[in-house]
Amino acid sequence: MALSDDVIDRISDARLRQLTRPWEPEGVDVQQAMVTRAVSDVEGRFLSMGVTYDSTDKAHVPVGVDGVVAMLLRYSGKDRGDRRYTAFENGLKGLIAPVTPETTGELEPSPQVRAGKTRRPDFDESVFDEAFGTRRAPDTNLE
Repeated sequence: MALSDDVIDRISDARLRQLTRPWEPEGVDVQQAMVTRAVSDVEGRFLSMGVTYDSTDKAHVPVGVDGVVAMLLRYSGKDRGDRRYTAFENGLKGLIAPVTPETTGELEPSPQVRAGKTRRPDFDESVFDEAFGTRRAPDTNLE
């Protein structure tokens, strides 16, 4: 089932007439071209976020249908359209799988050597003593 079918199944004809013909809320029929444009825009937004709309996914359907309603409200110039669109965007962000960084490379720590002498790492310098509120005993055996 496509997003347009999900919209038709979940939103009444009367509501779709109001959304697609805001200047003529008692219109005879739904302006299907507006619904098609809104569906296309919402599917495009899904794709731009790296998600392909899937009507068999229970999480996608409510977000997609809300997105179409938000688009239709925006097309009509209603103030609620922007708020609904923001809610749609937030719902869409919730569908994105988190990215876990991975690597196959081995970690090779850089040696803390300068001019042939081993030294403390930069974050262990005495200039940070005040920030930590402690005085450390100087480490004289760095080799």
